[in-house]
Amino acid sequence: MLLKEFGLFSGYYILNNFFENYLNKKNARNLVAAFHASSSVIINSAYILTGHEALNIFSQNFSIGYFIYDSYYIVRFDKMNILAYCYLYHHYAILYLINHNYVFNGVHLILFAGELSNLPSYIIYHNLHLDKKTQKTEETISFYKNIQKFSYSFIRIPVMTYLLYDITTTLDLYNYSNLLVLATAFPVYLMGLVWSYKLISG
Repeated sequence: MLLKEFGLFSGYYILNNFFENYLNKKNARNLVAAFHASSSVIINSAYILTGHEALNIFSQNFSIGYFIYDSYYIVRFDKMNILAYCYLYHHYAILYLINHNYVFNGVHLILFAGELSNLPSYIIYHNLHLDKKTQKTEETISFYKNIQKFSYSFIRIPVMTYLLYDITTTLDLYNYSNLLVLATAFPVYLMGLVWSYKLISG
């Protein structure tokens, strides 16, 4: 089992090192994250449309590799503050949900919605961390911040609320394993609400 996870991790590690040949360290990491998010949206869209289980398994493994890799990156390179610990918990929670996908049939929807809500942030981050900025750069940042404010808050508030409600009403919460799945997911849902509030009020 660990050999599979190491292989999934290695793909992102190699990809990040490749991107660092052409971009600064922050934007190389950001491009890895954007690659995972956009690919996850495409793969999960294909699964939603076709129902082919191979796509569901591929999506889960694709995300397992990314969240293991990014957790490693956070611990290895990032300053360990409250934000870093929130990201680590987020990654742990998603990995836990993926590995307990047999409990409820909704991991593909969570991955699809969550990564779709994140897409504008990668464009914003890339432009914020360019070595040279122009007026066009600032206009691009402003444009995508407006898109992010609407798209992220729409997905993270009504859409994720519905998905959480669906999980809650379909799980037998008298079963300890099922209750643990819900308890693990709930803080991630709250993180989305908090960040939505920051975007809307900012």
